[in-house]
Amino acid sequence: MAQGGHPIGAEGRRQRRLVGRDQRLPPGQPVPARVGEVDDDLAPVAGVRQPVGQRLVHRGVDQPGAARSREVQRGDQLAHGAAAAGQGPEQPVAVERAAVLGERGGHPAGDPPLGDGQQLDEVVGATRGVDATARKHGGTILLRVSGATRPLDPWELLLTGPRSDVLHVGLAVPLSGPLALTAPSALDLAGLAADELNAVGGVDGREVRLVTVDSGRAPEVVAAEAASLFRAGAFDVLVGFHTSDVHRALERALPPGARYVFTPPHEGGRLRPGVVRTGASPAEQHAAALTWLVGHRRARRWVLLGTDYVWPRAVHRAAHRALAAAGAEVVGEALVPFGPTDMGPLLDLVRRTRADGVLLSMVGRDLVTFNREFTRAGLDRRVVRLSGALEENGLYAVGGDGTGELYACMPSFASTGDGPDEVQLALQERLASRSGPSAPVVCAYARGLYDGVRVAVSPGRSRRRGPAARLARADGLALREIPGVLTA
Repeated sequence: MAQGGHPIGAEGRRQRRLVGRDQRLPPGQPVPARVGEVDDDLAPVAGVRQPVGQRLVHRGVDQPGAARSREVQRGDQLAHGAAAAGQGPEQPVAVERAAVLGERGGHPAGDPPLGDGQQLDEVVGATRGVDATARKHGGTILLRVSGATRPLDPWELLLTGPRSDVLHVGLAVPLSGPLALTAPSALDLAGLAADELNAVGGVDGREVRLVTVDSGRAPEVVAAEAASLFRAGAFDVLVGFHTSDVHRALERALPPGARYVFTPPHEGGRLRPGVVRTGASPAEQHAAALTWLVGHRRARRWVLLGTDYVWPRAVHRAAHRALAAAGAEVVGEALVPFGPTDMGPLLDLVRRTRADGVLLSMVGRDLVTFNREFTRAGLDRRVVRLSGALEENGLYAVGGDGTGELYACMPSFASTGDGPDEVQLALQERLASRSGPSAPVVCAYARGLYDGVRVAVSPGRSRRRGPAARLARADGLALREIPGVLTA
C-alpha cells in the first residue's frame, strides 16, 4: 500500500502517462515537472530508502549582481573509495558529482516499505559548478551528470517532441535495484561516447542525445515502458546494461527490427532481428578463468552460488562443463532470489562441502552482501572466490580485499597505469579530461556501455564484439589483471 491508503497505481492516485505532442490533458491531470523542478504529483513508491551519504556542507552561492555568500545546505557526502566501517551494502558507494543516490523498489529486491519518518528528499550536489538538480522520479534520485551531453528525461522529450536533426539513443541503465551502484560510471561513459561522436559532426549530421530508462525495475515494467517510449518516438535506438531477465523481456517487447544493443556478459541463446550482444557468453567469460584457478590455486572442489534468473543458470551450466574438463568437480550448488537473503545457508554449504572454490553469479548489491558475510564468517582466506560480475564499484563497496583469494573475470578492469590494456588507460584519461579528477571509475559495465553507444549508431558495426574476458585478482581497492588469461 502507498501512503494515504491507496495501492500504487490505484484509482485516486495521479500517475504519469504518455500523451501525444498535441494532445490536451484533461482538467486536473498533473503536468510532469520541468528540468530543475520537483514533480510533487508522483504517487508514493514503496521500498525507497533515505538517500545515502548525506551531510551538511558549506557551498558557495553566486547570485548575479550580488556579493558571493556562503550557506549551509544538506548535501551529498560523496566519495569514490572504500566503504566506511559499518557501512552496509544497502548504502552503495556514491561518486563525487553526479550520482544515483536512491533506489526504486520495483525490482524484486525485498526492500522494506517506507517508514513513518522516511521521505524522498531533494539533494544538493556539494561540488560547485555542476548542475546537480535532484529530481524525484518514481523513487530514484538522480543528480545530473557532468559533461556536454547529459541524459534527457523521455517524458519531457515527448512533451516537446523529438527533433529530426537529433539521433536519440535510449540508455536502459539500472538507476535502481541491485546494480544501481554502477549507474554513475555507466552514465558518464555513455555521455563521453556521445560527446566524442558530436565532436566529429554527430551521425550523418545528426546530433547524438541520450535518453534514460531505468532498467533496474521488474523486467515487465522496464519492457513495457521502453516499448511505449520507442513507439512514441522518444528514442531511435536502445543500448542496454542490466540483468538478463530484463534483456529477455526487452527483446520480446520491442517491435521487430528495433535496434537494441545489450552490452554486459550475457546468457547466450538465439538473437532476435535487430538485437546485438557485445558481451561474452558464459563459457567465453568463465572457462579460461576456472581452468587457471584449478591449475594454479589447486581449487578442485567448487560450489556454485548465484541469483535465480537466466544468466546465473546459464553460468552454472557452463561451469559444470569447464570444471569437469579441468579435472575438478562441483560439490554444491544453490540459487537464491534477488534482494536481502539470509546468507547463512550458503555459507554452511561452503563449509559442509569442504569447497576449495566458490563461483559467484550474483550482481551488484547482492554480490556485495555475500562478500561481506563471507569475510565475517572467516572463509575469505582459505576459499577462492571467482565472480563474473565483480567490478570496481562492488569492490569499493566491500572495502577492498587483501586476501589474494578474490578473483573477477570481466571484459576489462580499471587501469592503475601499469596494466596491459592501453585502450582502457586512454579511455580513463579522456573521461578524466571531460569530468575532472572525481570522475567515476571506468568499470567493465561502463566501458561496455560506451562501446555500445558507438555500435548502436553505426549499423555497419553490428557484429562487433567487446574485449575478451580477462582474469584479475583483488588487491586492496584495485583489480589487477593476471597476464595471459583470456577467453578464446
